[in-house]
Amino acid sequence: MSARQNRLSLIITLLIVGLLPARFLGAETLDSVVQRTAADPRRSGARIGVHVVAAGSGRVIYSQRAGESFITASNQKLITAAAALEVLGEDYAFHTALYAAGPISDGTLQGDLIFRGGGDPTIGGRQADEEPEAVFARWAARLKDRGIGRISGDLVGDDLFFDREHFHPSWPAEQAWRWYYPPVSALAINDNSVVVRVKPGQEVGQRAQASLEPPTAAVELNVTCVTAAERHTVWFARHAGSRTIRVGGSARLGSSGYSHPVTVPEPALYAARTLAEALRSEGILLEGTVRLARAEEKDRWRGAQRLVERRADLVPVLRAAVQHSDNHYAEQAIKTIGAESAGVGSWETGLAQATAMLSKTGLQAREFNLDDGSGLSRQNRLSPAAITSLLLRGRSLPRGEVFESLLARPGRPGTLRGRLTAEPYRSSVRAKTGYLHGVGALSGFATTRAGLQVAFSILVNDEVNPPGSYSMRETVDEICRAIVDYAR
Repeated sequence: MSARQNRLSLIITLLIVGLLPARFLGAETLDSVVQRTAADPRRSGARIGVHVVAAGSGRVIYSQRAGESFITASNQKLITAAAALEVLGEDYAFHTALYAAGPISDGTLQGDLIFRGGGDPTIGGRQADEEPEAVFARWAARLKDRGIGRISGDLVGDDLFFDREHFHPSWPAEQAWRWYYPPVSALAINDNSVVVRVKPGQEVGQRAQASLEPPTAAVELNVTCVTAAERHTVWFARHAGSRTIRVGGSARLGSSGYSHPVTVPEPALYAARTLAEALRSEGILLEGTVRLARAEEKDRWRGAQRLVERRADLVPVLRAAVQHSDNHYAEQAIKTIGAESAGVGSWETGLAQATAMLSKTGLQAREFNLDDGSGLSRQNRLSPAAITSLLLRGRSLPRGEVFESLLARPGRPGTLRGRLTAEPYRSSVRAKTGYLHGVGALSGFATTRAGLQVAFSILVNDEVNPPGSYSMRETVDEICRAIVDYAR
């Protein structure tokens, strides 16, 4: 071999080696990575379940405690999304509308204005492109264009598409104020949260000033927060069902203050009051009150005239729920499934449909437990094998690419934006993340270095020595990389 050929051979060899992880040069296997991870002192007491199957044939490639029951955290959203696509269909749209429950004559709606919600989570909030005030301002202008300058009756928030159990009984009541424990309502705006803004007083010792944005939520503020010379530790609290938001701690003198979203106990009333303010700004006089619908009124409204309607497509809602792990979107979806299938949206009716879907994969009801739509409840239980079965079922839908498109991808907007960003993982993994205290999860699809398409599920439950979220991410990401490297 010539010197030139030797140099070329050396360059090719170095390139090939450079493309492989260092551990690839040893005797590492998928099982050895899982066992090493389980033996890590930081994981002492943890249970780690892993299941990897070939996406085409269903051949089991790797199984470690795959049949055991685990708390699933946000991997629960995979169940909600798959059930929504099966029960509602990918062309489903959420509807929100205004109806006239009476004739319109001489500039007056002679009766109530009905504000009917259909579970849409997209009117304002983190994932929305537009604030509800802008949406409602357009609606008010359209009513004015139709000649309505006065409403003789009430503005009625009709949230009867769902039940009125807004806060899940398995969620901790003391955490009810946090935006990621979202109240669930058929009529919803701003993720069913209001922003509380806190500013320091003019001198040390003075009570801080607090305000709501928008100021239309049916809540009251109990402010004990004081102005301090140095400390800046503002805190909020609101127990489930309470209308009182407590604002405590201290706001540093001269600072710009602090703001944070806090959930509201009566979402539909909040939405209706915000609409009422838009009507007032447009010069439309509301002679009655702002109130919630009563069940017995439904029959009386059957002939109501629709004045305005807003639609929100299902698939973008599911994509936000899965890619961005949005709890509000997931819970609105699970109750919508129940509403459309059973006539009333509740956790019970929605999860009954999800249970039926899982049963079609061959699972028995005793093998899993579904408690909410988002994974916030620690009562949700699934096995890694159950999740891979669900993934394969979602992939086999008439348009399985829609289900796959819901999953997050490394380096792109979503929960995997800063994870698994090195190649080949960046290009080959699409998955749903999950985290609760002591729980880590990552499940989805991957293309291995061997060119094999696989479905995988990694669930970690560590109740003995629960680590922080970063450590949990490290654990599941390490196993995910090993799946890509060694599964064949």
